[in-house]
Amino acid sequence: MIRSRMKAISGIALLFCSCLIGKSAEEAFEKGVRLAQEGNVKQSFKAFRYAARKSPDSARYHFAAAQTSPDQNTAFMYTKYAWEKGLKSRMVFLALIKRSFHVDKEKKLEYALSLFGELPDSVATPVFKGELFYEFGKADSAYALWNAEFRATRQGYLCPKIAQALVRQGKTEEAIDFLNQCRDEKLLDAEGYGSLASLYATQYNFSEVDRLFGELAKSNLYNDQLRLENATYLVFNGRFKEAEPLITRQIGPGSPFVKALFRLRFRLLLMYGELMQGHFERVDTLLAAVPPDTVLNEKASELYKALRAYCKNDTGAFEMLRRARGNIPAEPVTAVLTARAALPLKKYREAAAIYRQLPIMVLWSPQIVAERARAVSLAGNDDEALKIISYMHQKRIFSRHSLELFRNLALKKDLIDKSEAAQKFLEERYSNDIGLKWKGLLLAIKNEKIDSALTIARQLSTVYPDDERFSLTVLTLLLMKREYRQVLTEVQNSSLPPRKLKPIEAAAWKGTGDTARAIEAYECAVKDRKEPLLMMQLAEMYFQTKSYEKAIGLYTHLLGDTADSLFGDSLKVAVLLNNNAWTMMTAGGQDLKPALAMAKKAYELVPQNVHILDTYVSILLEAKKYKECIALLETNNSALTQKRLLCHLSRAWEKRGDRNKSKRYLEDALKVKKEDQKLAVLLSDEEINGEIIRLSEEK
Repeated sequence: MIRSRMKAISGIALLFCSCLIGKSAEEAFEKGVRLAQEGNVKQSFKAFRYAARKSPDSARYHFAAAQTSPDQNTAFMYTKYAWEKGLKSRMVFLALIKRSFHVDKEKKLEYALSLFGELPDSVATPVFKGELFYEFGKADSAYALWNAEFRATRQGYLCPKIAQALVRQGKTEEAIDFLNQCRDEKLLDAEGYGSLASLYATQYNFSEVDRLFGELAKSNLYNDQLRLENATYLVFNGRFKEAEPLITRQIGPGSPFVKALFRLRFRLLLMYGELMQGHFERVDTLLAAVPPDTVLNEKASELYKALRAYCKNDTGAFEMLRRARGNIPAEPVTAVLTARAALPLKKYREAAAIYRQLPIMVLWSPQIVAERARAVSLAGNDDEALKIISYMHQKRIFSRHSLELFRNLALKKDLIDKSEAAQKFLEERYSNDIGLKWKGLLLAIKNEKIDSALTIARQLSTVYPDDERFSLTVLTLLLMKREYRQVLTEVQNSSLPPRKLKPIEAAAWKGTGDTARAIEAYECAVKDRKEPLLMMQLAEMYFQTKSYEKAIGLYTHLLGDTADSLFGDSLKVAVLLNNNAWTMMTAGGQDLKPALAMAKKAYELVPQNVHILDTYVSILLEAKKYKECIALLETNNSALTQKRLLCHLSRAWEKRGDRNKSKRYLEDALKVKKEDQKLAVLLSDEEINGEIIRLSEEK
């Protein structure tokens, strides 16, 4: 089967070759062009290759073969042939650089400059050389060439190029001044005006942007591209009502002169504006009313389907938008929506990359900055996210989202003062927002400013007496300050329901050392609220008062059929098992098998927890299972860093009759650093030394 298939493939190849046999190079070339137009790139390459071999001195045939080559090696080879045969044009020059194998940027530039010297004078202009330097990150060299040419010729098309080079060097203000100088001299073309407007937008100088577009609207430079930039600027700065008349003029029936691609982009802006105002029905109406687009109808159709899916929160909207976006490069509406759709899918890096590619006018708009910074933060770069927001804030432009994100990021980076300043600013701006005040309270607690948090909580509980969380927070903060008597007083005077007060009262009695009243309060709390945490706290109180049976009863209840639903967390289940096992061992007079089984299961759930390991080892020792104890401890790296566990290991070896190993582990215990300890010490250093002497003396 395979062999016959291979024969068929060979037959097709021979058939194709035979179709070219006898044809002239030009006939093969024309056939290659037709095949390429039909999308048959593989066969078109073969036709071009045939033409190049038939007429090896024709640079045109070689370059055609390069354009359809199946790999970089072949593409570079044919491009080089075309160059050497005299096709030394700008296009071939750029293709040769792109396909070269130099990875190092400096080496690639060096190679490009060597080729540049071979270009004809009509192509090798100072302006083109400047573009070359600019693309390779040499903005200063590009500026020098462009500026010299500008001074000699005063050509307006150089103005935006020079401005770009200045911006790349970090001289934005100088770039703005230069463009304004060109503007005063009537040298700016449409692209120059667009560049100046974009630079003002990055500086958040909106009055100048408005003035520029107003000036343009009265001039003959105000082309479709600038109208689109004007509308985009207004829409993404939250001024949709101002943009709407401009947009509708461009897509109405009376504007047939507007190119299809521009009409499509204006329609997208209109839909986006309606979408941002929550007018989903209006968006759907606009989508349904879109006329068939003779130029872009297939691409537009796919895009409109993606927008409809986005409006309906369709889970497949992201993939649809991603595909549609590829059809219309540098289109901000689709890009922004694609980035937003990527975030719920946790495609943070892709979202951040999409935001970075937005046009400058959109990239730095206040509406986009906060969501862009959030995507960058979620992608793992908090420093860059802070930098993005800080730049906007330095220009005295703020939004609620930007301030909240800045506050959270600053807190995450331990920039406490900045985080608190952002919170204060938010509270001043949105003074009636209870949610923000609550965030301020949580921020104070997070920063361990308990007194400040208590002050805020008392103020909120006074202003909002019906909101129980503020009164409960006051009591919780008093507990954190260990003002137990004050808590008991306020509990007694509180109007909160007993089921919410009893746990707090129990904790306060526990803090005062009144165990009996603490247990009484915990019992009342548990009776009203069968919450695992309360039951565990009560079990601990029972343990402290040696009411082991009651403690075991509570732990057993918690470890019943409802354990997984109560916790859904292996660590919490392991802690329950551990505590119950320890209580059983401490109670004494019981069969240790159930305790040992629980301790083992707890250890298997969380083997890295030294507290759980200690319980398991202690019960093994109590059950005289010394061999298992030794095997467990000697294979656990954490055990060898804890003095208490080394003492357990020493005891196990002594019980096994090996005093030397027992003594050696005690000596290791003496070497353990105090700061590395996570467990309470079983023996003091003095006691350990005494044990070492005893083991040395005994025969």
